[in-house]
Amino acid sequence: MSIRDWVRSVVRSTLRLVDLDVVHRHNTLEGHLARLLADLGVECVLDVGGHYGEYARLLRTIGYQGRIVSFEPIRANYDRMVTAMRFDGCWTGLPIALGDEPGELPINVTVASDLSSFLAPSAASRALGFPSRVLRTEMVKVERLDDMLPRLGLETGRLYLKLDTQGFDGAVLRGATRALELVVGLQTEVAVTPLYDGMTLFPASIQPLLDLGYELSDMHAVARKDRCSAIEFDCLLRRAKPTA
Repeated sequence: MSIRDWVRSVVRSTLRLVDLDVVHRHNTLEGHLARLLADLGVECVLDVGGHYGEYARLLRTIGYQGRIVSFEPIRANYDRMVTAMRFDGCWTGLPIALGDEPGELPINVTVASDLSSFLAPSAASRALGFPSRVLRTEMVKVERLDDMLPRLGLETGRLYLKLDTQGFDGAVLRGATRALELVVGLQTEVAVTPLYDGMTLFPASIQPLLDLGYELSDMHAVARKDRCSAIEFDCLLRRAKPTA
């Protein structure tokens, strides 16, 4: 083989690898989310269940540069998130939960703090080995999203609503009837196995959003029982495009 042929072979192999990498990233949650935010022209992401700020940092990683408002009610989680957002002028946080009624509620703080919930961990969660044992309960402030948007100066604009509340997403949506008029896309974690007592399962958790005029954009499994059995999905939805 001549040097020229060898060089051509190396270039072709490299291009194939690059193409495979592009295809792989295209099929990831991150890749789809980046395209969806850009396509919808999102101006602010409402990060409900902000935890330590992992989702907000992911948004920056995939190229989103707009405003982010994170809601995290557990004090220790919120304090850690504040540290993460201190160098990002377009990212703010509030130490509150969102729900369907303003007030205070006890939240179950679990061994793995990202599994904390207003609902009690189920027997299925324990059987699957999730680190969801309750360490303590903490009283947290709850507000309705409809009431929060004017306070945040978000009475207009194109919003994206990310929900990760461990079984409490329905309550958040019931407190956001007016806010949803501005929400052009949203992301919600839905379960096919009940990890908390009394939680709504897929597909019943998605149907109300379809009834409101959203359409399913993508789904990605976030937890599995085994290689072929999903427990939970991240579902991404967008306002349905008008039909011709």
